[in-house]
Amino acid sequence: MILSAAVFVGVLLALLVSAWNARVADPEATVTELFDRMMTARTTRIAVIVCWWWLGWHFLVAQTVDP
Repeated sequence: MILSAAVFVGVLLALLVSAWNARVADPEATVTELFDRMMTARTTRIAVIVCWWWLGWHFLVAQTVDP
């Protein structure tokens, strides 16, 4: 569980760094333009997929409440 959380935090940090880099490149860009610019990098696309997979696995597939 700790490894899973550590990986998730690492991916989240990578997304935040990508967002920050996009914002520095063009401070007047809209959120949509920033997201489009971030998604041009392969590593960012993989990070987004991993985040969605992790959320889906832990909230939709795994048993979250014991009866």
